[in-house]
Amino acid sequence: MGNSPSVRHSKQIQKEARILIVGLKSSGKSTLLYRLTQKQFVDAKPTLSLNVDGCTVRSKNVPNLIFNVEYWDLAGTENDNTLMNSVSLHRHYF
Repeated sequence: MGNSPSVRHSKQIQKEARILIVGLKSSGKSTLLYRLTQKQFVDAKPTLSLNVDGCTVRSKNVPNLIFNVEYWDLAGTENDNTLMNSVSLHRHYF
């Protein structure tokens, strides 16, 4: 006797992802961040250093697969190269 398909597929699979949004100054990085996480367009103020926000996304192709996504929005100024280097030291490839 084995597990029935409904029991076998009822367990949710959770994965984590971190996405770094990088671009030139005033290119819409924060607007994209808020659009992805809040599902609306927001008149964003200029980012001084870093914005971090997250959301949960369900897979449309794989049943019971859930992604906890964390978006990192870096300010697009030349002065933030040290922050960019710090973040890139801790990057992960999938």
